[in-house]
Order: sequence, then C-alpha cells, then structure tokens
Amino acid sequence: MAWRSLNGPLLCRPCHVPLTHPELTLWWLALPVLALTACALAWRARRDAVILLPVACAATLSIPYLLLINYSAPRFLLPVYALLSPPLAALAAQSARAIRPPRARALATGLAAALLALHLSAQVEVLDRDTAAARTTAARYRTAAHDLRRLGLTPPCLVSGRHAPPIGYDAGCASANVGGNNRNTTAHTLLRRAAREPTAALARTRSGPPHYARAWTPHRLPGTGLTAYVRSPVSASGPGA
Repeated sequence: MAWRSLNGPLLCRPCHVPLTHPELTLWWLALPVLALTACALAWRARRDAVILLPVACAATLSIPYLLLINYSAPRFLLPVYALLSPPLAALAAQSARAIRPPRARALATGLAAALLALHLSAQVEVLDRDTAAARTTAARYRTAAHDLRRLGLTPPCLVSGRHAPPIGYDAGCASANVGGNNRNTTAHTLLRRAAREPTAALARTRSGPPHYARAWTPHRLPGTGLTAYVRSPVSASGPGA
C-alpha cells in the first residue's frame, strides 16, 4: 500500500488504488538496498554507530506504517527518509573517494548529479499533480460548506456523514460519524444533539440518506456529488420528534 500510494493520493484509506507511474517509484525500492550497503561498509570501516543508529531508527519508525495499519499516506514515511539521508550521503561520499582516476571520478560525479536532477524533476511532477488534486478537493469542501451555511447551518451546528470533518471545519460546525474511519458517536447520541442544533448528514447523491436521516429534508449540493439531509432543531421539536 505504501508503494502504491507513493505518488498519491495524499491519504489512501481505504487503499485500493493501482500503482501509477511505477518508474517514479524506483528510488523507493532502492532505499533498503542502499541502506544495507551503507551499513555493511560502515561495519567494515568501524564507523558502525554513526551509520547503524539512524538506519535502525528509520527501520523502527517504518514498522508501524508498513506492517501494522491497513492504509497509507506518502507523508507517513517522511521521518524515515530524513533519518536515511545522512547514511546515504556518507555512502555517496565514500563511493566517490573510492574512485581513484580523476576522469572516472568526474564521470561518476556527473552521473550522480544527473540522477539527482532526474529524481528531483520526478518529485516536482508528483508534487504538481498532488497539489492540483488537493486544491480541487479543498474547493469542493468549501463549496459544500458554503451551501450548508446557506441552508441555515451556523455555529453551533453539526455535520455528519461523508467527508464530515473537513466540510464541518470549513462550515464552522462540529463533526460526528456513526460509522466508518471517523466513527466517534452513536446514532442515538447524534439524534439527541440534532434536536438542539442545526444538523446535516452528508451522503453521495446516488447512495441515499444515512439510516438515521431518512426523514430529514434533502438538499443537493451542486458541484460536490453530495446531498445534505438537513434537520433543524425547530422542526425536531414538532409532534413527530
């Protein structure tokens, strides 16, 4: 999952995305090999503490994200890459010193610089693509939040359902979910709160309302693919409450 999500999305949960542009992930596959090579050379040169300690810390940090969770995000392993940078820089410097003929050393240095430039250009491409996707997603959240405010959801208010945390944040509302990755309440508790403050349940338009919001008023949120099922505290106090 970490490999497949290396070039995005920014959060892969659930992580069912296919691997895109595998040629841009070769550096990631090379990291363990380079790290082990750095450790072996450091052990032979009796500089093991300087190299082995950051590599051991990097391996320890990576275990939870690679083995113990069922989703992934590219940012999770950023501390690991930072810890591996000094050992790999030491490996590069040692490799350069091992090349004796000046012409061969210059050629190796130029090749290394070309590989670094190629890697940076690939990372810029990934950055541009992911930031563009993030901007589109953030704009969709802001559009939904604006429409919720137009529907009467002003603080204190509550947003539940699909993408409730970011949309609720933009709307100035609290968020709560009865299921999924962000589950933090029950339907009974949510309905009790909905009786006191404006509440909206978000769902994909084609999916229909959540089970606790079937009697709430639907409002399409254009440009988002979502429908907001709204219940105000005024309507909740009527005979059918």
